Amino acid sequence: MRVDEEFPAEWGRTLVGEVSQDPEDGEWLFDGWRRITFPSAEDGRHGHHTRGYEAPDTVAIAYGGEIVALGETGGMSPINLYVWDNEYYQFLRLREVLAPEVWALLPWAPFRNGQLLYAWDKFHHWNYFRHPGKPPVREGDEDQSWPDFPAVLSYGGDWYDFAQQVEHEYPLGFRAEPVASSEACLIRAAQEGDLAAVLEQLALGTNPDIGSEPPGVHTAHCSERDATPVANALTGRVPEIAEALIAAGARVPAHLASRIPPAPAPPQPTGKGNRGWWQRMTGR
Repeated sequence: MRVDEEFPAEWGRTLVGEVSQDPEDGEWLFDGWRRITFPSAEDGRHGHHTRGYEAPDTVAIAYGGEIVALGETGGMSPINLYVWDNEYYQFLRLREVLAPEVWALLPWAPFRNGQLLYAWDKFHHWNYFRHPGKPPVREGDEDQSWPDFPAVLSYGGDWYDFAQQVEHEYPLGFRAEPVASSEACLIRAAQEGDLAAVLEQLALGTNPDIGSEPPGVHTAHCSERDATPVANALTGRVPEIAEALIAAGARVPAHLASRIPPAPAPPQPTGKGNRGWWQRMTGR
């Protein structure tokens, strides 16, 4: 189907987003988030905040003038993992592939229905095109990582962590992203006091000693927070999470050592010798 044809009624309100490739450096690009959303009904403008737009029912994903897949979009306000701040995001995720032979030409070919394809940091005007097996890197960045740190989204998360938040806010009815080790997920789980998510990440081998440095995260003009999972568990007074992290090898900062949960006391005998045995047997 071409972009200038009439779309099926079952698609509902539809906007088109175009995939393209820079002819000079080969970088893959996608349209800005304002192209795939309607202006806010309140003031007729596109605001970066979550309600500053209206999402269409369908995003028609085009390549070379042909509609190759359908997607959906929505707004998110993920909490910055390293400073006391929220960011304003828009996402694009895959709903259905319409032209498999053309879709196979795109970097998004390996992704399944429900998986994220693209993310916009609407406040800072940073865009992230998802590539299979690679961390998120802003469009226009030549390097695949910040100096000495892995590449991340501006709030501190990775694709898997962001996808978990999107699926929570916009449920699919199934888990689209394959379970994966994610340092960002472990940090966020400790901050939220989610013991099950902490145990899942530890079982996957995620390093419990992370979060001491913000890896290329937006931190300007914001108060930094201690992002290490064990510090969050101890300051949040969630002993079960603190115990699990310490057992997995997490180091406890010296200034928080006094908050380490005490070891359970050993059982005390009820008596000595024959008299103790008689008391245990008879209860007298």
